[in-house]
Amino acid sequence: MVTSYKLIKNKTTERKYYKYKGLPWKQPILTANGTMGGNSFAVSASTEFNSNYSAYKAFDNSNTTEWATLGTHNPSWITFYNPRPLKVSLLTLRNRTTYEAFLEGNVYGSNDNSNWDLLTSFINSVTDKDSTWTIDLSNNTSFYKYYKIEGTSFSGTNQGFTNIAITAVEQMPSNIPSTYKCLSSITGGRFNSNIQMTHTTSIECESALVANDTNWQYLIDNDASSGSWFIVGKEQISGPFTCHFLSDFLSLGVSPTVNQFYHFFINMSTTTKQVYIDNNSALSRSDSSTGNLGNTLRFNHSRYKSRYFKIYNSNMELEHYIVPVKRIADDKLGWYDTITDVFYSDSFLEPITAYEELEYEEGTSSDYDFYEDTDVYNYKTIKETAKKYYKYKEMATGYRELEYLTNALFSTGVQCTSQTSFEYEASKINNDNWMYALSNSSSSNSGWFISGYEDGYLKMLYKGSAYSSNINPVIDTYYKIYGDFSTSTKRYYVNDVQRFTISDSSIGNLGGNLQYGMVGWRSKTLKLYDSGLNVIGEFHPCERMSDNTVGWYDVVSNTFITPVVTPTEIGNYIIEDGTAQDYDFYEDIDIYKVVQEVGSEPVEQIMSIPQMNSNSQDGFTVVANHYDRQWGSYEYTLFSPVSSGWFAGSNTSKPDTISITFPESHYISKIILKQNNNANSIAHNGRVEITTDGSNYTTLTNFTMDTTLESLTTVDLNVNCLGYRLVFTDNASTQYPNNGVCILSVTTYELV
Repeated sequence: MVTSYKLIKNKTTERKYYKYKGLPWKQPILTANGTMGGNSFAVSASTEFNSNYSAYKAFDNSNTTEWATLGTHNPSWITFYNPRPLKVSLLTLRNRTTYEAFLEGNVYGSNDNSNWDLLTSFINSVTDKDSTWTIDLSNNTSFYKYYKIEGTSFSGTNQGFTNIAITAVEQMPSNIPSTYKCLSSITGGRFNSNIQMTHTTSIECESALVANDTNWQYLIDNDASSGSWFIVGKEQISGPFTCHFLSDFLSLGVSPTVNQFYHFFINMSTTTKQVYIDNNSALSRSDSSTGNLGNTLRFNHSRYKSRYFKIYNSNMELEHYIVPVKRIADDKLGWYDTITDVFYSDSFLEPITAYEELEYEEGTSSDYDFYEDTDVYNYKTIKETAKKYYKYKEMATGYRELEYLTNALFSTGVQCTSQTSFEYEASKINNDNWMYALSNSSSSNSGWFISGYEDGYLKMLYKGSAYSSNINPVIDTYYKIYGDFSTSTKRYYVNDVQRFTISDSSIGNLGGNLQYGMVGWRSKTLKLYDSGLNVIGEFHPCERMSDNTVGWYDVVSNTFITPVVTPTEIGNYIIEDGTAQDYDFYEDIDIYKVVQEVGSEPVEQIMSIPQMNSNSQDGFTVVANHYDRQWGSYEYTLFSPVSSGWFAGSNTSKPDTISITFPESHYISKIILKQNNNANSIAHNGRVEITTDGSNYTTLTNFTMDTTLESLTTVDLNVNCLGYRLVFTDNASTQYPNNGVCILSVTTYELV
C-alpha cells in the first residue's frame, strides 16, 4: 500500500526570533595582574600582602599560590576585567590554605569600573582552609566588563583566595546582520582575507587543533612565498606550536592537546614582537622594521577549528573582527567580518569540513539577534494498516545468505599472486595479536600476503614487510578493506580512504591459496580480482538448508565451501522484500495518510541525512559509477549536511551516475542541485530515476541544470520512493567537455 499526497500551494509563514546566549569564553591563565581597561584579561585588588600574594595568584590555575590582603579592610575586594563584556553565571572559589576567608559579601558588575550594579549577596558556609565553594549568578542576565567580589565579613587577618574559576559567556559582536546565524566554530574553511600584513599588524584568535596527523598545519599565515612569512601553527606532527617570522622557525613551547581551545595573541604594535598563548608570554622577538610583510593574511588550516579572528592596527585599534556564520537564506557557511561587513564564503583554499552551532534561546520581535521564517501548514492524518512481506535472501536454490560468520576459516582455492586484488568487510572481536582476516597458506614469510590486525593497528604483511594503516580498530566495528594490486603500485584502502602504497613490479605466485574468515574476526563477503580487476571469486556467508550446515558460497563458481574451523558465531539471515505471492514471513505496519483540507498541505522539510563517513552508514547507501578522489571529493558526502562535492573524474564515458537509497521509503517533494564552482566540469542535462526496492530504477523526470557557477537548480519529484539516482548525460565545459561532471551538493526535501 502506497500513500500519495496532493500538494496544495497555500501556506502561511511564521517568523521566529532568537537570541544568542553568548560566545564561548575560556578563562585566561594569568602570570601578572595586567592592565584594567586594556586589551586583555586583567585583575586588581583592594590590597596585596606583598608581591608573592598578588591578585593574579587567584587566577593562575594553581592551588599552591594565593592572593592575600594586607590586613583586614572592610570592605576588601578583588576585581577581574575582560575587554569584551561577560555574562557570568557561576563563580567557584577556593579558600586560602590558612583560616583567612571571606565569610559574607556581595558581587557587583560594571562597564566602567565606577558605577556598579549589585548582582547578589553571598554567605560562605564552607570556611575550612583550602576548601571550595560557589556563588550562583545564574539569574544574571547582563553582560559586564568588570566584576567585583567584595567581602564585608571575614575570618583571620589576611583574607584572600587560592583560586577563582569563572563560568561565563562573552557578549556577541553587535553588528552581525540578523540574516546570518553566528556559529560557535568552523573547522577548515581556510580563506584569504585580503587584509595586508605589516610589521605592526597584531592578531588575536581562539582555536583548537582537531587532528595531529600532518605537518605544516598553519593557523595564521600570509601568502608570500619569500622569507617574510608570519605564521602561527604547527610545523611538525608531534611538537609544539611554532611561529615562523622572517625566515626563523621559533617554538612557542606549548604542545597542543587535540580539541582543546587555545587563545593566541600576536602583539606587533611595538618593536618587541610578542606571541602569547592563553595570556602567557610564549615568544619575544626584536624587530624595528616597518612596512608590508609580503602579502595578505590567510586564516584557519583544515586541521583547526576556530571561534574568531581579530586584527589590530599599529595603535592596537580593532580593524577586523571575523566570526564563523551560516547565511540563513541558503545555509551557506563562511566567515563574517563584523567591522567591514564582508562575508567570506567563496574560493576557500581548503573546504569547511565541520561546524558547531552556537547556543541560543527564544527572543522577541523587539529583542533578537536573528530570525528564521518557517512555513506553517495545517493538516490531519489517518492511520492505515498493511502487510509488509519479506523473503530470506538466497545465494542459490537451497542456500540462504547470512550477515556474517565468526572464526569461520576456509580456503578459497584461489592462487595468491602479486597481482591478486581483494575486498572484504570484517570486524575485530578481541584484542589478541596476529589476527589476520585474509592470508595465504604458505608457511614462508617471503611469500605471505596478509591483511588483518597486529600490534594495535590494521596492517598488511607483504613479502615479509609490514605496512600499517595507522588505524587502531574498534572492537565489533566493521571496516571495509580494499587492496588494489592490479598495477606495480599496490594500494591499500580502509573505508574507501587510501592508507598506504607498496611499490612492486614483480609478477608471479606468492606461495599458496588465499584463506579467509580467520580466528578473531567476524567476516562478511569477500571478493577477489585478477590482474585486470575481473572478479574471480565472490564468497558469501550462508547456510545450506538441506542440513543446516553453514559455510561460504562462491557465486562465481557456484560452489559451497565448508569452513575448516567451525564458526563460533552465526549472523542472522539477510532478508529482502517479498510479495504477497512469494514470501517467508510478513509484519503489519502502520501507514499514516494525510487528509487534505482547503488551504493546507503536508509539511515540507529538508530530509535528515547524516554526515556520512563512508558510502554506507545508518541505513543510507551511496553508489556512483565514476569518481575521482584525487581532489578530496567523496561521493558519500554529496547528500550530507556538510558536502565536499562529488567529481566523477577526468575523461569519463557518459553517463555519470550517482544514487542514494534510504533506510525506509520517504515522500520526496524536490531536490536542489548545486552547480560546480570550477568551469572544467559543468553538469548540464540529466534525468532522475527512482527506486522502490533499492535495486530497480525507473525514469521519473528530465532536467537541465543552470550552468552558472554555484547556481542552484530545483527538480520537483513529488513521489514516494526508497531512493533516487541522478544520471548526467553531458558536461557543458567548453575546455574539457570529456570530463566527468562535478556537483557541490544535493539537498533533498520530503513531506512529513
